[in-house]
Amino acid sequence: MNQNKSHNSKRERRGHPRVPVELEVELAEFPLRNYGNVEKTRIDNFSCSGVYCKIKKFIPPMTKVMVNLSLPIKKNKRVTIIEKISLEGIVVRTEPENKSNIRDYNVAIFFPDLIEFDRKKIEKYLQQEEELQIQIQKKLEVN
Repeated sequence: MNQNKSHNSKRERRGHPRVPVELEVELAEFPLRNYGNVEKTRIDNFSCSGVYCKIKKFIPPMTKVMVNLSLPIKKNKRVTIIEKISLEGIVVRTEPENKSNIRDYNVAIFFPDLIEFDRKKIEKYLQQEEELQIQIQKKLEVN
């Protein structure tokens, strides 16, 4: 019973659950006017509170970044639209922090001021991804 209680409290601590996704993202450090500070990468997991991804260069924690996303959102079985959103984020974790001989950095980015309009788009996309993952898992279990 204690395990369930601690497991549930850990889950409740995170306001928005992470969903594993494969989605391209562009990250740009502030100030945005600096040429060449955009990095394209893929998200490892995503929630309404932030993203986790790998990048090629070190970005120190507490750095402001712009996160540009193109979310494929299904309107029905035949129609998918691309919702483009740009979100201001803050790097909250960069691993490893040792910069010598490192090729990739795992970066966690938090969205401090997500507006309701963008949050709804993200929630819709993540709900679709979770449903797709459940369908795939069910097919694998049957085979």
